[in-house]
Amino acid sequence: MVSTEAAGLAQKVVHALLVAEYSKSCLVPFIWMLAAFLFLFLLLGESFFFSSVKTNFTLLP
Repeated sequence: MVSTEAAGLAQKVVHALLVAEYSKSCLVPFIWMLAAFLFLFLLLGESFFFSSVKTNFTLLP
């Protein structure tokens, strides 16, 4: 589940960067919003990521 969410996030970031190439006037506020979103995503998703890694290691034989 985490890998698909990361792939979707990367696809959205690439698409948004392509859109930003055509609208350079909105580039700076977009970068600030993207940075804030990534910070919140890492802050909220860190515990989920580490819990999934722990369960994956406990499932290994």
